[in-house]
Amino acid sequence: MNYPTLILILDGVGDESHQILNAQTPLQAASLPNLDWLAKTGQCGQVDPVKPGAIPSTTEGTLGILGYDPLVYSIGRGVMEAFGAGISLESGDVALRGNFACLAEDNRIQDRRAGRIRDGTSQLIDSLEKIPSSSDVEVILGNGTEHRIALVLRGKKLSDQIIGSDPKETNANSYRITPYATNNDDTNAQRTAFILDQFERASQNVLSKHPLNRDRIQNGFVPANAILTRDPGKSASLPPISVRERAIRGIFISGDKTVLGLAKMADLESVSSPLMTGNLDTNLSAKFEAALGNLDQTDLVVIHIKGCDIAAHDRRPRAKRDFLMKIDRELGQFLEKWGEDRLLRIGIIGDHGTSSKKGCHISDPVPVIIHHPELPADSVDGYDEVKVAQGGLGRFPGHQFLEKLWYGNTFRNERWGEHTAPLQTS
Repeated sequence: MNYPTLILILDGVGDESHQILNAQTPLQAASLPNLDWLAKTGQCGQVDPVKPGAIPSTTEGTLGILGYDPLVYSIGRGVMEAFGAGISLESGDVALRGNFACLAEDNRIQDRRAGRIRDGTSQLIDSLEKIPSSSDVEVILGNGTEHRIALVLRGKKLSDQIIGSDPKETNANSYRITPYATNNDDTNAQRTAFILDQFERASQNVLSKHPLNRDRIQNGFVPANAILTRDPGKSASLPPISVRERAIRGIFISGDKTVLGLAKMADLESVSSPLMTGNLDTNLSAKFEAALGNLDQTDLVVIHIKGCDIAAHDRRPRAKRDFLMKIDRELGQFLEKWGEDRLLRIGIIGDHGTSSKKGCHISDPVPVIIHHPELPADSVDGYDEVKVAQGGLGRFPGHQFLEKLWYGNTFRNERWGEHTAPLQTS
C-alpha cells in the first residue's frame, strides 16, 4: 500500500559526548518527546552514510539518503554548489565550491567563513564579475548559502584534477593554499590551477577595497576580503530516484542551496523561501507547513534542516541540544496537525554526524528511525546514538535507507558484513 512519506534530514545530527553536557551528546542531553515517540513506535538502527570508518561529506550522505550509493555515484561538491546557485553547467566546465573568507595581508586565514557573512554577498559577487579575464577562460560566479559561492571555470583544456586554496579545517597558523595540480605531468590541470589562482588573487585586491567590507570593519565585523575554493568537479548526472524500479516523484524543502542543488540533479522539485535559512535561525514552521501542503500531492517529501551541523561546526554543543529540542517541538505540532488517524510513514536520519568537540564531520554511524504503518515497533525507547544501536534495523549502508522506509516490514534486512553492494531486485 502506498502512504504519504516524509523524510526528515537532521544535518549533522550525530555527535560525541561533551563535558559541557555532563558527558552526554546533544541528542542524549535534549528533551525530545516526539522523536522519542517515533522511536518507541517505529524501528531504529544505525546508518553508515558511505561505509564503516569513512568520514562522510554532505554530498555522500545526502546521495545515500536519496537511494544513490555514494561509492558508485561520485559528484564533486562544486557541482552541487553550481546547480544550487542556478548555474547551468556545460561539458568541460570545472565547478568549485567557494567561501568568502577573511585573510590577513600575509594570507593567514583569520576566518574562513568571514563571520558566516549573509548580507551583501550579491554585491561582492557583482564586483568580482567585473574582473577582466587574463585568458580564454570565463569565470562564472553564483550565490550560495550565506558565505558560500559557486565558481565555474568555462573554456578549453580545463581539468578538475586540482586542489583549491581552502585548507578546509583551519587553526591559528593556517594559510591560503596556492591552487595546484594533483599530477605535475597534467598540463591541463596545471593550467586550470594557475587560472584559478590568478582569479583568486585578483579577487583579494577587489574585495579588500569594497565599500561593504569597509563598512563591516567599521561595525566590528571581519571583512570578506578573499575567496577560498575547494572540491572541484565536472558536470555529472543522476538517474531518477526509484525504489525497486518504481519511479519516485518528490519535493525537497530546504534553505541550503548546496543540497537544493543535489535535489535538482535528482529531479526533485525544490521548495524554499527567505524564511528557510541554512542556519539556526531558520523558520522551522515554514518547512513543516510546506510539507503538510505537499504530502498528499507527491510520493515523497524531504525536509532538510541544517542547524545542528552549524552549531557543531562552531563547537556549540548547547546550541545544538537546544536546536534539537526546537525541531522536536515543531515536529510535534506537525504530527498534531496531520492527525493520528491519518497514515504516514516517516524516516528520521542525518547525512552524517558532526562533532561539537572537534568542529568537523565524524565517521560514527548515524542514528535512524523508520516509522511505518506496517512495521512493528522494536524495543528501543528513545532517539539517540546509543539507544538506536539496539534497534531492529541494525546497522546498514545509507543507500538502503529509502528502500527500507518504502517497503516497511517487507524490506530485506541486509546489513554490513552480509551484503555491502546495492540491493538487487527482480
